[in-house]
Amino acid sequence: MNKADRKALDRLSQHNWAGLRERCNRKLQGTGRKAFSMKQVRSMVLDASTTPHLRPVKAKTSRTRSHGGGSKEDALHPSPSTGRAPDGARQGGWDPSVSLESLRVLQQRFASERNWDQHHLPRSLALALVGEVGELCECFQWKRDCGANPGLPSWSAEERVHVGEEMSDVLLYLIRLADRCEVDLSTAVLAKIEKNGKKYPASLVKGSSAKYTAYQKD
Repeated sequence: MNKADRKALDRLSQHNWAGLRERCNRKLQGTGRKAFSMKQVRSMVLDASTTPHLRPVKAKTSRTRSHGGGSKEDALHPSPSTGRAPDGARQGGWDPSVSLESLRVLQQRFASERNWDQHHLPRSLALALVGEVGELCECFQWKRDCGANPGLPSWSAEERVHVGEEMSDVLLYLIRLADRCEVDLSTAVLAKIEKNGKKYPASLVKGSSAKYTAYQKD
């Protein structure tokens, strides 16, 4: 293994092997080939010079459950982007081809195919969203501050996959709620970011955690 491949493997160790295995197996769908085992994935990455398509890319899982868009086994997997990351994005960042609108359309189609619009009333979706936020919080419960540092360095691969699934549930319910309320979430979130910028000007609040009322002029 050459130096470049060793560096690639070192970067990969910072991510989760389980997510990578899932990503690899998605490439096999429809080919009739047997799914990769975890051992096979590790072996292929160790032989990186002959498997350049397996170079480290942080895996993403977007799964839905119950009436929020299917069960844990039903996953939404947008095609990975081949474009570069947006300016300012960290290396190995999020897929820029996945937008709120693309997720809204996927969720809308998912629910329609199952005749779930009848269940997706705003009140029901809002309550389901709260439940999912609770499940996300459970991932961090009892971890203590030192056990949930940025990047979650002490978490296992399975824990990282699980927290990604819970985050996805929250996001998908929120997008579905906005859709059923006929709220343009893309426009609303940009307007809110602009509003927050005026409420919290960097020149006044830099480094401070105080609420905007603490420095608001009468």
